[in-house]
Amino acid sequence: MKVMPEKRYRTAGKKSPLILVVAELLLAVILMRYMSTFVFIVSFPEAPSLKVLVSYAFSLILAVGMSTLTVNALLGIPSAKPRAWRKVMRSSVSLLVATLLIDLLSYFGYQSGGLQLSIPATIILSTSVFVVMCLPKVRMFYTPPMCECPPLKNWLMYATYIPLIGADTYKFAYGDETDGIHDIDEGFKT
Repeated sequence: MKVMPEKRYRTAGKKSPLILVVAELLLAVILMRYMSTFVFIVSFPEAPSLKVLVSYAFSLILAVGMSTLTVNALLGIPSAKPRAWRKVMRSSVSLLVATLLIDLLSYFGYQSGGLQLSIPATIILSTSVFVVMCLPKVRMFYTPPMCECPPLKNWLMYATYIPLIGADTYKFAYGDETDGIHDIDEGFKT
């Protein structure tokens, strides 16, 4: 007789895994990087050219947008909501994209300010956040209560706007019926 493994469901009120502290610290480093841009913007040059003004405007827009995204992700980490997981993943990927964009624009004379991370350092930082958030304990923490933890593929698709748990996976059971499990789309059986 084959014994099926017990399904692991997340229960409400579970404490966050300690490894999430690492993700919080890495997000704080990302936030420090964007906040340093504001210090650069305060020290405006005396005789600005159009290229310098455009660089400053782009730096300001990028710093405000990315700081907002990172703070939102950082504050949501302890919430145990799947949306918080998605925000953390998106802010780590956004850091990498923004760094690559700034590096590309520097070839065209863009002057970026503040603390600039090298591309290898950014890859290490983003990958570290990515790996921490993909650990099974972390994914289980962000799984909605009374749901089985979806596989990693579903989580990665969730980071790109695809629902984590589709409506077709919900089942309803009524009383002691053996055939009382119904799909939402099927309706009720009598």
